Amino acid sequence: MVSPNAKRKLKGCFVTRETLYRQHVVGIGQEVRKSFLDHLYVALQWQEIVTFKDDKNLTKLKIIKDDLFESIEESKFHIIILSKPYAASTWHEAKVIKRIVQKISLELRSTNLKADEYLVGMESRIRDIISSLEMDVEDGRMIGIKGIGGGGKMTLATAVFDKTCFPFEVKSIVGNIREVSKSSMFGLQSLQKQVLSIVIKDINFIISSVRDGKSLMKKNLPGKKVLLVLDDMDHLDQLEALAGELNWFKGGSRIIITTRDEQLLVAHGVKVIHDVTLLSQSDATRVFNRYAFGKDIPINMCKELSLQVVHYVTGLPLTIKVLGSFLCGKDELEWKDAPERLKKIPLKETLEKLELSYTILDHDYKDIFLDVACLLEGWRKDDAIRELECCELHARIGLRVLEQRSLITITHNQELGMHDHIQELGWNMVRRLHPTKPIRHSRLWMRGEIEDVLTYKSVAATIAIATHTHPWLGKQDLTILDCGLLPNLEKLNFSNCSDLVRLNTPHGSLRRLAQLDLNGCQSLDTVSFIKQLEMLQVLEDLVFLDFSHSSLTTLDCGLVPNLQKLNIEKCYQLVELHVPIGCLRSLVYLDIGVVCFFEVKMYAVCGPHLQASAAEELGSLQVLNIHGCKNLKRLQSGICGLRSLKHLNLVGSAIEEVPKDLGHLESLETLDLSSTPLKHLPNSICKLKHLKTLHLASCKDLKKLPKDLGLLESLEELSLQQCKIRDVPISICKLKHLRELNLRCCDQLERLPKKLRDLERLKELNVYATGITHLPQSISLLKGLKIVGFE
Repeated sequence: MVSPNAKRKLKGCFVTRETLYRQHVVGIGQEVRKSFLDHLYVALQWQEIVTFKDDKNLTKLKIIKDDLFESIEESKFHIIILSKPYAASTWHEAKVIKRIVQKISLELRSTNLKADEYLVGMESRIRDIISSLEMDVEDGRMIGIKGIGGGGKMTLATAVFDKTCFPFEVKSIVGNIREVSKSSMFGLQSLQKQVLSIVIKDINFIISSVRDGKSLMKKNLPGKKVLLVLDDMDHLDQLEALAGELNWFKGGSRIIITTRDEQLLVAHGVKVIHDVTLLSQSDATRVFNRYAFGKDIPINMCKELSLQVVHYVTGLPLTIKVLGSFLCGKDELEWKDAPERLKKIPLKETLEKLELSYTILDHDYKDIFLDVACLLEGWRKDDAIRELECCELHARIGLRVLEQRSLITITHNQELGMHDHIQELGWNMVRRLHPTKPIRHSRLWMRGEIEDVLTYKSVAATIAIATHTHPWLGKQDLTILDCGLLPNLEKLNFSNCSDLVRLNTPHGSLRRLAQLDLNGCQSLDTVSFIKQLEMLQVLEDLVFLDFSHSSLTTLDCGLVPNLQKLNIEKCYQLVELHVPIGCLRSLVYLDIGVVCFFEVKMYAVCGPHLQASAAEELGSLQVLNIHGCKNLKRLQSGICGLRSLKHLNLVGSAIEEVPKDLGHLESLETLDLSSTPLKHLPNSICKLKHLKTLHLASCKDLKKLPKDLGLLESLEELSLQQCKIRDVPISICKLKHLRELNLRCCDQLERLPKKLRDLERLKELNVYATGITHLPQSISLLKGLKIVGFE
């Protein structure tokens, strides 16, 4: 047996007895052994391919013959070189060596990737990332991989690294950057040294500061083609210290960055960002089975139980690995206990990993995260924003931050979503300090806890209660609530509690109430409730009031002078609405859709006949929803004074014309007049410089568009489907931001403007069932355009 010291003298021929040699090289012929073989050996070593070379010096070390044969047998590849005296030039020799090393590297990467049996479901994502690296392009590339903790970012990056590392002179994976950089005041310098040590062979070099490290990297790396994986970054300083600019590296270099924060990549100018998607149910099942049983198919007794566990993990690779490894070798009773335990006690390892994303949030973003996790998951984005803004939170930018950090998702329907384990994290954060005392929690959402809290005489000052249905809670059948038990309540959500009959509000109760949601409470005795509210005098803190889909018959807005959101949509029994002068000056959102106003006694400025004073009384209004009002045939000009109005929805109303001064709505971003008997649009509409969305779908009496429609410089979406227009104004070609043009079923339309190529951002053109027989030739110049309905 060779001693460790002797092995080190062999310069890599032996590493340890446990090392599995990747390459065995034998040269026949003295001239090969001392030239070509040596050069090939060095090239393989340079690529970090552990190589065993048959050498006469081995006999001098008295290596045991069996050990020598064993080392040869364990090698994955063997190269035997037979040669006559090598007379070719050194250039030919170098070329042959390069091809051999390249071939071996490719083969090794292929076998290693196939051997990693836990990359199930990631193959296509690995291919997508490699494709985005554009390996055949000589310019440098920097790409990002973004996703939640435990989502498999590093697994993907490592797999890509293994498949692409051969052509690079310098390659390195720098892991745990977030943790290392914050572990000491010299954390970033140590990371810089880790990268530079691959190039600077003197391990004793010193980096005195981060700035010094940047200078050394700029000096030593430009001559090297680099493949660098920078894992788990969470601050721009880290990126600037380790990969400040692509010109730090030689052309052809590739930098792969993994992070939880998309904004970090955007701020650094990274153009290509891959969002890690979680494993599908079938892929998650295969990976789990491999960890738990060592094979794809589970043993019979655990088949159903394994499916339950996989349903719990919902595609998160970290949880799959932890649970699979934990249950490996466990008996049937332990398997049966696992799913029930997970419902009550979230997996510690998963929560710890995900909690890192929560702890780095600013305080107000933490509040928004907890509100979404406990109360707002499944809400439409706009509704959630209004709800959160009522709590003086900067909701729009806050939700964007949470989305960039993969803590929430926003669906194509603009609904807030959240991974089950991230939601568990939010619940855990709320319950952590007082796990068995829901009365001390800041938010309540579980029915049992709510009922327990309602038996107490007082409730925490900042508590929020929501009883909206979760999939596992079933129908809410709360019938009576005594609000006298809740003097400190700030938020109360009884959305869709169809069995709620009565709310008792004795004097002094609800004095701190800011939000009240009674949407869908069709059994609620609103007459009694409103009378009780009147006895309470004024609710000055109430800013959010939702009576939609309820049995509301009368409402005095004077009781809520600081209201910011009012929703009385589909209150079919509403007969009286009091709106005293000045009481709605803070109102931002008003939904009075499908309310028969001509059967409602109106007071002051609300309703279809908005007076000239509307601009003053509703000066803060941003959203006005009057959809489905079949008696609404005309809007008064007073509406044009709403200078803050951003969204106006008149879908399905009976409106036949809009005010000529509509262009005065200078802040308007969305105008929806779909399914109305509208006959024409005023030219002033072309003055809406901020309008992004214009919907005129199913306006079957509309035959002509304003010729200056192209002046809508911000317009992104134009829907004209089922209109009777005969042509599209030439000026439409000036809409530089237009992304979607829908002309579906415009059967009178026969042609499009020739300069359609000027719509550089157009992504979808729908001409299905139109009279158009040919498209302008210039349209072929629009890259990425999807044309629907034209063959």
